[in-house]
Amino acid sequence: MAAGSQDKTARVFDAVGGREVSRLGFPEGISAIAFSADGRTVSAGSLSTVGVFEAVKRKEVSQLEFQDVVTAVAFSPDSRYIAAGSSDRTARVLDTMGHREVSRLKLEGSVSALAFSPDGHYVAAGTSDGTARVFEVVGGNEVSRLKFRDRVNAVDFAPNGRYVAAGSSDDTVRVCEAIGGKEVLRLEFHDVVKRLSLESQDAVNDVAFSPDGRYLAVGSELTVRVFETAGGREVSRVKAWADEVAFTLDGRYVAAAGVDDMALVFEALGGKEVSRLKFQDSVNVVVFSPDGHYVAAGSDDGTARVFEAKGGRKLSRLGFQHPVYSMAFSPDGRYVVAGSSDRTASVFEPAGGGK
Repeated sequence: MAAGSQDKTARVFDAVGGREVSRLGFPEGISAIAFSADGRTVSAGSLSTVGVFEAVKRKEVSQLEFQDVVTAVAFSPDSRYIAAGSSDRTARVLDTMGHREVSRLKLEGSVSALAFSPDGHYVAAGTSDGTARVFEVVGGNEVSRLKFRDRVNAVDFAPNGRYVAAGSSDDTVRVCEAIGGKEVLRLEFHDVVKRLSLESQDAVNDVAFSPDGRYLAVGSELTVRVFETAGGREVSRVKAWADEVAFTLDGRYVAAAGVDDMALVFEALGGKEVSRLKFQDSVNVVVFSPDGHYVAAGSDDGTARVFEAKGGRKLSRLGFQHPVYSMAFSPDGRYVVAGSSDRTASVFEPAGGGK
């Protein structure tokens, strides 16, 4: 388990027992952290620095210095590359094997979202100036660009790597060909705002392709909707504020979390609600277990909870002193990790909550 803190350290622990196996110091607090797919290296971003280090040997292998806050980090699926984006209007890609920078992307706004293509050849970046771009990982050659009227909050590649979806605060989602940028689908959310007679925008906060690529889930400030990627036919709609959306691995269910003090799980086709997970404050993160049987969520109410995905029966609850902003299941589904702004991260069993 990796955890980053405002105490200016990134640390790796044994999930069982909590023994610290490595620690790396930074000049400022940690704002982002991620494991490589093979589990061998960890990337951590502080206010203006990204460090890459070996998970067990405590050896820093790379470091990137930025001129402003590091806002996003991501590993390529094969763990070969790491991308980091900053408020200094740059995104950089590092070769984790050769420990060298292979591309530097000069952008026109702060980086708000990053995603690698499934084959690791391309990286998509969404920025505050309303642009989504796709670049070649090596060399940084831009291969496509989409322009929105407001900040791009989310980007995601389709599983086949041919398409990229981007969602914006201008109330739209657009899907384009990753190479060339030809738009194949545009989804407008203005109609929801008009019909509900609301003055606020229906900003798109998150997008996610289903594992088979047939559907696209979109979380916005008013609704969660699922669309067919071929043609854009809407197949389900749920009224809820969603900052984060996620599919189960089989694509049958969608989870959504947001400021409505709850997380929802519903059928991807038809939108039938299968569970409603209630909290005392906004829900910041929601994740499914690998087998789709459980859903974990963390909230501003200072709790991390695990529920049965169907029916919503609560299985475990862990309390923190401050909001919970990050959660993840272990690949085998036996453990859950939760990270809080109280400077702690805890690992517990999904059923029972034992640390």
